[in-house]
Amino acid sequence: MYDNINFSDGIVLDTMKSVSLLAGVSIIISICKLLFWIFTVVYVYKDSKNKGLDTILWVITTVFVPYHLGFLAYLIISHNNRFYNEVEYNSQNKNMPKSIKIDKEIVKKILVIFILIIVLAGGSLLTVKMIHRGIDSYKKAVNGEVIKTGNTFKSSYLNFNSSEETEIRYHQEGNLKIDYSSKVKKGSLRIGLYKYNGEVVKTFKTNEKSSIVIPIKKDTIYRLIATGENTKGYYEVDWEFEPEE
Repeated sequence: MYDNINFSDGIVLDTMKSVSLLAGVSIIISICKLLFWIFTVVYVYKDSKNKGLDTILWVITTVFVPYHLGFLAYLIISHNNRFYNEVEYNSQNKNMPKSIKIDKEIVKKILVIFILIIVLAGGSLLTVKMIHRGIDSYKKAVNGEVIKTGNTFKSSYLNFNSSEETEIRYHQEGNLKIDYSSKVKKGSLRIGLYKYNGEVVKTFKTNEKSSIVIPIKKDTIYRLIATGENTKGYYEVDWEFEPEE
């Protein structure tokens, strides 16, 4: 049971700070992605000119092909273009031995680009996931996370403005021993036990802690309902069933 709960606006502030931090990380990652994209475009523009490739075609490919695949394609094609030029040059100079060499620098560039793409994509997905988690935490703090178990119905919240309910039903005649407590710091809160047809069985006073015993009928469905109107606070209802002897 909640005997003394101080549920202040600090929770909202802490949650909003977390969301702001995650948003800041997302902005930094977005800026890094933009700078990397600019780098790829400038690199392709200058390098294609030096190698005599179609500069406009490769710049457009780099800009519009997603996930930097256009840039990777350029690195591979430009490397092969240099290799073909070398083979052609060697064929014209028969005195020079033909050889196939692996350009270690271009391999390093491709690996670095591939790693950067993975890091940026993974960072973006992680940031989005963390932001969603922060938003969910904020919603739970504001609207309350209702806990419904076999014999417990409770929630704490900053701005509860809806209704929550749980059903109680037993296959024997007996008594329902209910312990309840609630705290309303603003707005209004109504908690009551109703039959399934809407008939009121018992309403509970707010801002107090008490216990009551209510007789219930066999196989009758009862609804325990909490309704808040722009209210801040908490409620908890626990019960035990005592069958008739």
